[in-house]
Amino acid sequence: MEGEVEVRYGELPPSVNRLYTVRNGRKILSGEAKRYKNKIKIDLLSQLIGYKHLGHNTPLSFTYDFYFSDMYNKGFPKSAKTLFKKKDVSNKIKLIEDAVCEVLDVDDSQVVHMEVNKWLGNDLVIVKVKPAKGHTAPQS
Repeated sequence: MEGEVEVRYGELPPSVNRLYTVRNGRKILSGEAKRYKNKIKIDLLSQLIGYKHLGHNTPLSFTYDFYFSDMYNKGFPKSAKTLFKKKDVSNKIKLIEDAVCEVLDVDDSQVVHMEVNKWLGNDLVIVKVKPAKGHTAPQS
């Protein structure tokens, strides 16, 4: 699809507990989060040859596929209370979204649709960005 962008990144983002630090009373990105964000931006830039800008008024759809090599508790149900390990993906999205939006020169306020999936596999994040279907700007 024209205007569709996909980025694959073989490293999962840091947990939300390690995303921010407080300096002079202000919450800022931690060094680890900055490094991760910059790596994503560099990887994405290398994949954007021939990219056609999506536009600043285009409603966007983001799809996130998170692959985890250790998604299940092996001891379930005998020694673990739950089948799934605590691999929360919702708190990992913002850092990736910000990096992708900066590189694509779009604003995250343009995101009108988001799909998030968790899969078993080698640690990997795949993000797909495309114009959202069914969303149109009001006519003046």
